[in-house]
Amino acid sequence: SKQRQSSSVGQRAPVPDLDRTALLGIHDYWNVMRGHYAPFEQGVTSGSTDVFDHEMPGGQYTNLMFQSQSMGLASQWPAVKLAYAEANKLLGDIVKVTPSSKVVGDLAQFMVTNKLSKEEVVEKAGELDLPLSVVEFLQGQLGQPEGGFPEPLRSRVLAKAQLEPITGRPGKDMVPVDFKTLGEELRGKWGYLAKDGIQISDADVI
Repeated sequence: SKQRQSSSVGQRAPVPDLDRTALLGIHDYWNVMRGHYAPFEQGVTSGSTDVFDHEMPGGQYTNLMFQSQSMGLASQWPAVKLAYAEANKLLGDIVKVTPSSKVVGDLAQFMVTNKLSKEEVVEKAGELDLPLSVVEFLQGQLGQPEGGFPEPLRSRVLAKAQLEPITGRPGKDMVPVDFKTLGEELRGKWGYLAKDGIQISDADVI
C-alpha cells in the first residue's frame, strides 16, 4: 500500500524484521501532525490520475495551485493543468525540476490568462510579452535541453527580446570570483564589527 499523496510505502504496510508496534506509533504520530499542518495545505487530500496527463512534479502541484489562486485563476485550475501539459510540449517536453518546472508553470498560467492555445503561442511569439522565465529558458540560461530548443518558437521569442542565444553552458564565460579581494572588501566595509567580537571569516566570504 502507498501513503496518500505520496509514492512512499505507508507505515502500516508489511515491513520485514522491524518492530511493527514502533512503526504504528510513528504512523499515529504523523496522523496527528497532519492535522496541525492542515491550515497550510491547499485542500489536496488525495492523489489524482490526471498527473499522467499534465506530468506536474508533486512538489510543484500545490505551489502552482496557490499561485493560480492568487492570480485569480482558482476557478480555472483544471484549465491551468491542461495548459501545463501544452506548455511542456511547447518547450520541448523538458525535464521538469526547479527551476525548469517553474518555466512550464509560468507559461501555463500565461496561456490561461490570455486564452492562448499552444498553436497561438507559436504563431504570436514575436509579439507576446512572455514571462521572463520563459524567455531566459529559451535563450539558454538554464542550459541546453536534450534534443535542443523548439523552433520556430525560440527564434521568434529571442528576436522580439533582442537577445542572442546561449549555445553552451551558461556559466562557462563567467569571470572567476577573486575570494581574496572580496574578503578584503568585506573586512574593509564591516571591520568595525570586530569591536563587538564579530569577525568576517573565510566562510562568510564564501
